[in-house]
Amino acid sequence: MVIAIVQARLNSARFPNKVLSDINGKPMIVHVLERAKKIAGVDLVVAAIPRNDTALERVIRNNGVFPVLGDEADVLSRFMEATNGRNVDTVMRLTGDCPALDPVVASKTLELFLSHQPQIDYADNDTLTSGYPDGWDVEVFSMDALQQADANARKKSDREHVTTWMKKNLTCSTLKANQTWDGPKLSVDTEEELAVVAEYMR
Repeated sequence: MVIAIVQARLNSARFPNKVLSDINGKPMIVHVLERAKKIAGVDLVVAAIPRNDTALERVIRNNGVFPVLGDEADVLSRFMEATNGRNVDTVMRLTGDCPALDPVVASKTLELFLSHQPQIDYADNDTLTSGYPDGWDVEVFSMDALQQADANARKKSDREHVTTWMKKNLTCSTLKANQTWDGPKLSVDTEEELAVVAEYMR
């Protein structure tokens, strides 16, 4: 099974409650969930959120996605919880502040990972180096890689960001774009960026 896990929370220091902010008539998180469901090759979409984010939980449930509730700071443990009781082989990591996520690029990242099994443990479209816009970020890794990270990651930053231990210790590959993106940043960290992304998505 390929599971896509959307991580999200309400307690953002720079922009609290941003994932519930309206973008063209829908909460940001709904755009992410809808696009995640369109990714070819993904069998199940779930959301990994802090256990006290009840307003976010309600929106996620109302849009047909199961919310996995866990520790706010230890996102790695939330990912492990999301796979419990499921026959998961491959995990895709998505984030709730990327409402313009491109399902086609996400599908290609998954295809890159699966086509190089078992030689690689992790694949992404690292938007700092790949030519894709910030906001189309996708990471894919094996269940074994997730289990190794959970067993070995001790730093707070490694557990908060899920994949940093993998990228430092396992075999990785990156999907490259055919040309460099020259448009706006498409992830949302501030209210100003929200307005830009909303305009882009009209």
